[in-house]
Amino acid sequence: SNGKSNILGSIKVELDALPETTCMDNAYPNPFNPQTAITYHLAEDADVNIDVFDLLGRNVTSLVNGTQAAGSYNIQWNGLNNNGDNVPTGTYLIRMKSNSYHQIQKVTLVK
Repeated sequence: SNGKSNILGSIKVELDALPETTCMDNAYPNPFNPQTAITYHLAEDADVNIDVFDLLGRNVTSLVNGTQAAGSYNIQWNGLNNNGDNVPTGTYLIRMKSNSYHQIQKVTLVK
């Protein structure tokens, strides 16, 4: 080597990488009023169902129901049921199901 060095311009490449795993993040804020946000990630194209249930297991509302491409998503639940009525203060279960993935988390609506 002759002691000289060439500095080449740096190149920064940013790709929106697909999620490595399918998962649902914790809803935020929780407790919530008037709405909470749910972020979820799909490692592959999948049939996705995200539903809200009361503690007796009754379906309150469906937030997502269909096939989605791999990627990250954010949805809101505004404390309304399938009829568009406000649900009472209390704890609810948000369930995400897709292909082989299944997760449930609790959220609390305060008024």
